[in-house]
Amino acid sequence: MIIVIDAYNMLKHIYPKRYVAEEDTHRFITKISKYAAQRGHLIFLVFDGGPYEWVHREKVAGIQLVYSGHHESADDVIRHYLTVYKDRDLLLVSTDRELGRKASRLGIASIDSADFYPLVQAALASGQDKRERIIGAPIKTTPDEDMSLDKIMCEATKHAVTKSEDLVYDARYRAGQGKRESKIDRKLDQKLKKL
Repeated sequence: MIIVIDAYNMLKHIYPKRYVAEEDTHRFITKISKYAAQRGHLIFLVFDGGPYEWVHREKVAGIQLVYSGHHESADDVIRHYLTVYKDRDLLLVSTDRELGRKASRLGIASIDSADFYPLVQAALASGQDKRERIIGAPIKTTPDEDMSLDKIMCEATKHAVTKSEDLVYDARYRAGQGKRESKIDRKLDQKLKKL
């Protein structure tokens, strides 16, 4: 899957202070690159500005860093990527309403930065590669063992895989019980299963 991330938008959710330090940005890039490698996604981190006058792209640790330059905004660059990749397996990560509307018009699923980042953290915490989703060995007890149900349940939770559906508010309930999901909500559900 291709994931286009409004980088400063997400950084402001992770580090809500007024100024995001360079170390915070490097830590963020490192975490996203580990996530991309673990899950097998192509990720574009799109930043406003950057060291060059025009749009500049560079590959760092397996992800694409894109700087908008001085003549365009990150939103302009993201709109371009949405248009170019609209027919591919694409997910937009941004809380920008205008970008969300653009993605919706193009039939592209989007998720808020505040909802996406916990999925990244959970995937990294699980330490499981996309190709190695193993729930873990079942716990067997015999009548000889003196284990309470609480101990068994605690041990079992260590082996449980967190599903993306458990971390993000289910889109079906936004529209209300019994109502059919919109096409874009169904696409988002499909994308969340891949995260």
